[in-house]
Amino acid sequence: MPNVGEEIAGAYLGYCLGCEFVSYNVPTLDKQGEVDVIGLRTGSGTSKPQIFVCEVATHIRGLDYGNNYQKLRDKFLRGLRLVRKAFPGHRVNLMLWCPKVRGKAKKAVDRVVRHFSKKHQRKLKLFINESYNQCIGKLRDKAKNHQNEVKNSDVMRLLQILESLPSR
Repeated sequence: MPNVGEEIAGAYLGYCLGCEFVSYNVPTLDKQGEVDVIGLRTGSGTSKPQIFVCEVATHIRGLDYGNNYQKLRDKFLRGLRLVRKAFPGHRVNLMLWCPKVRGKAKKAVDRVVRHFSKKHQRKLKLFINESYNQCIGKLRDKAKNHQNEVKNSDVMRLLQILESLPSR
């Protein structure tokens, strides 16, 4: 069962990026580990199918995995191995979702971004700090404008209810 941070990332993949399928806590090919959120956008016409691999850390006091660099790098490597094997030929998008990343953790995240850019020719998109907040705003807008009851996402249903309430 996904946690609320994973639900936020999954709702964004589905409602904002157009993924037709979103799955949570997908086991990797390794003995242990999982990918928090995977989204699949099948592509249409001339667009290539895409896979979105999301690591989600809903640490409201700031990202803290101990050795943030090694832990994040290893998590993304496991996810990349999984989707390359399961979805050959799909364009792979790596994403980190965390509401607050500061100080040493931000430096570690920047190292991970450089690692994937240099060693794997992959861009790691960051949904952290203000960009995380902006994504929540986009989800609120989608929820406000969605006329039917949202049934496949508790996060979107909550935002839909909150957006329908009168202003304070």
